[in-house]
Amino acid sequence: KIPVKHHAGWFSATSSALKTAIPDSDNRSVRLSSVGNQPGKSFIVSLPKTNNVVNAATASDGTVVYPEYLQGADVAVQSFEDSARILTVLNRADAPSEYAYRVNVPKGGKIQKTQEGGVLVLDRRGGLVGGFAPAWAVDSAGKSVPTRYDIRGNQIVQVVNHAQGNVSYP
Repeated sequence: KIPVKHHAGWFSATSSALKTAIPDSDNRSVRLSSVGNQPGKSFIVSLPKTNNVVNAATASDGTVVYPEYLQGADVAVQSFEDSARILTVLNRADAPSEYAYRVNVPKGGKIQKTQEGGVLVLDRRGGLVGGFAPAWAVDSAGKSVPTRYDIRGNQIVQVVNHAQGNVSYP
């Protein structure tokens, strides 16, 4: 992980390939910007919408955490050398099963699922703007929980089927 610094309403992390800007409060978007060969190219991902007012804190490993961001769920953002990861931790059985992430799709671009279960955001020429790794979910006992992405307009929705079966929560 890349360490984050806090300033002017944002946490930021910069590597040789990527600058990540993470909001310090809810209802804003994570911005990933290329550095080096393609400076200024950005991919924007909104955090799921919430009616809660949540201020972020940083964990000792540099993860930005929004506790109880949604009913029964925390949201966390981690920055890496060439990517970022948005995690949703379901704390109880009444947590939502869908988490919508709005992304910036350039005019003429599209969102496309991959055969491996990930999602790509492409510009009008088919160039990569950003993407999501294949959906995954595990419970607190390390057991896989069924999950997938649905595409709804300019939103990538992770559906987590945690209400079905014997799921262990934190």
